[in-house]
Amino acid sequence: MPKEWLFSTDPEYLRVTVAQHNEAQLAVATPVPKFPSSYDGVIAAHESMIVNLGEAMLGGETIKDHWWLEFSKQMSGEEPRALWIQDLSDRWSVTLDQKLPIVARFSEGRIIFTLRLAKVTRGNANFQHPVEIEARFIPQSIRNGPALARDGDVSIRSTSPIEPPDWHDLRAFLLHKFDAVFPPQLDFHGMSPPAGGCLGKLNNLVHLAEFKSTGGWLTIAYELKKEHQQPILASNAPPLR
Repeated sequence: MPKEWLFSTDPEYLRVTVAQHNEAQLAVATPVPKFPSSYDGVIAAHESMIVNLGEAMLGGETIKDHWWLEFSKQMSGEEPRALWIQDLSDRWSVTLDQKLPIVARFSEGRIIFTLRLAKVTRGNANFQHPVEIEARFIPQSIRNGPALARDGDVSIRSTSPIEPPDWHDLRAFLLHKFDAVFPPQLDFHGMSPPAGGCLGKLNNLVHLAEFKSTGGWLTIAYELKKEHQQPILASNAPPLR
């Protein structure tokens, strides 16, 4: 969990500010974007939050193949064939860099994620060379809520001055796997509220008002549907004193 949580209220909103940083990490250099007063719920995340939290949680960690399969299932509700774990296939894992394992950039209508790897293990083979995996997305608003459309192909690049042995085979392997981790279209079906019950009713109460990336900030905002908006005080309520 992030280290700092600040709660405050004003006559209209409850505000929660979350921060994650240490003395060696960058802090937010720009103010939180302004939002219309008609928005009923807003989340604004600065790219430094993803970078700092990723370093605190995942720096130097080894992420095995079954975790990537579960990650894809949770995000999209599907199990991509490229990530299936089969008896005759090599088990694999990636070890993230200790420093800046995940880099996020939110600007010009794009969301860019870069994974920085220190090692790749495939079967009995270990490739201890720095590798970067990058995917670019365009935030979209669709009927069921927010979605991400991938902008171009997943990029796999070696940051070593000398390409490691078997680099072309390794690159093709990583491209096959992470093309499934970062699919062309991500609709977050796996994160949708379940049908029925209190959570399922959220889809009937709110609609997506904003989902965009600009100036280092990713913002997502919801408004109550008009038929569900209620005055703060009902007509028969006693006045406040």
